[in-house]
Amino acid sequence: MKRTKILNILDLLIEFSYLGVVFLLPLYFAFFLDNHNVFELNKLVLFKILISLFTVSLLLRWSFFSLPVSKDALKRRSQYLLIPVLFLLSLAISTLLSGFTDLSIWGTYSRQQGLITHLYFLSFFVLLLLYVNKDHQVKRILKAAGYSALLVGVYGLTQIAGWDPFTWARSPEDTGRIFSSLGQPNYLGTYLMLVI
Repeated sequence: MKRTKILNILDLLIEFSYLGVVFLLPLYFAFFLDNHNVFELNKLVLFKILISLFTVSLLLRWSFFSLPVSKDALKRRSQYLLIPVLFLLSLAISTLLSGFTDLSIWGTYSRQQGLITHLYFLSFFVLLLLYVNKDHQVKRILKAAGYSALLVGVYGLTQIAGWDPFTWARSPEDTGRIFSSLGQPNYLGTYLMLVI
């Protein structure tokens, strides 16, 4: 009984973390900050927190119980790791050979797109390969992405209508370009096309 309860809690934490990445990241921005970087840095911090929760929960599940994916399925899925691992290996080599190693590892303060962040991206991919194996899990991911995109789109429409509760340096009303909770019109368009 107690083992089942712990397993259920771990599964809930795992599901919360990966659905949180899909649902919360597009919506979240630091509306409470009064500076120029309310989008990227804060999304990455949330992403890293959720991936860390995902990793710890999945490792605990794996240590005390088992992974919900069979060994045969893991072997089949391992073929999808070749390109991401080669890309990460090339990043690691360029980081070692870089004249600005710290910058290559961490990235700039505002963007944080260094090797560490790419390790988190690869971790998210690998963790999904290890955990998501049922149709209902995939459907939940797709629903979370759809609902998140709907909310992002609605917020974008409120911006263009002039009902945005926040004041921006470059108002969407003036420029005619909405950015919603993504911070940049091209990112918004790309994200909505990806979800569609």
